[in-house]
Amino acid sequence: MAVGIFDSGLGGLTVLDAVARRLPDVPFVYFGDNAHAPYGVRDSEATAGRAAYTGKATLNPEISLSGIYRFDRHHSMMLNVGVKALGKEIKDSPIVDRSTENRVMLGYTYRF
Repeated sequence: MAVGIFDSGLGGLTVLDAVARRLPDVPFVYFGDNAHAPYGVRDSEATAGRAAYTGKATLNPEISLSGIYRFDRHHSMMLNVGVKALGKEIKDSPIVDRSTENRVMLGYTYRF
């Protein structure tokens, strides 16, 4: 089983590096925003139906609710539900067709 690291664009690679150093035998899967992803279109990816687009900095207000339920001293579950309003610079991208991003995350923790 691998551990997933989700990077919203601020510090995720630093966190991945620190965690991987402390847990060298654990496999990790990294999901993160890259220079032109997920909202931009590189010149090399542009087509007749999808123009090149470079997103600019924007404000994306977000609200979320998280909860943790401990079954006992070893087992617990985490739930996070959230919504992010995308800024104009993202909504203008030719590959974005909505104005919000919704999120539901469920996690399990076992404490040794």
